[in-house]
Amino acid sequence: MSEIIEWRFLPADAETHAEIAGKVRERRIARLEDAGLTYRESQVALLIAEGMTDQEIAERLFLAVSTAKGHVASVRAHFQARNRTEAALSVLKVTGRLL
Repeated sequence: MSEIIEWRFLPADAETHAEIAGKVRERRIARLEDAGLTYRESQVALLIAEGMTDQEIAERLFLAVSTAKGHVASVRAHFQARNRTEAALSVLKVTGRLL
């Protein structure tokens, strides 16, 4: 009979994981900035890669939807992407999440 092991994180562990996730996100943003995007465009690019809509991006970053659409268009233009999927693939390549 196999035993099921349940892992639980202590509050200190949760803080550590949040800190690590934040550092990873900042490294990805830095890579996108090195590729020529602004900080805000880099934030938007990561959210595009996560599959978010313009509305969801606007809500996450506290922007007007029209502003989010403008940033999405800038990201697509930068990567010469015909659609969001191509932009997402480019973002994943630049950030090292896709080889």
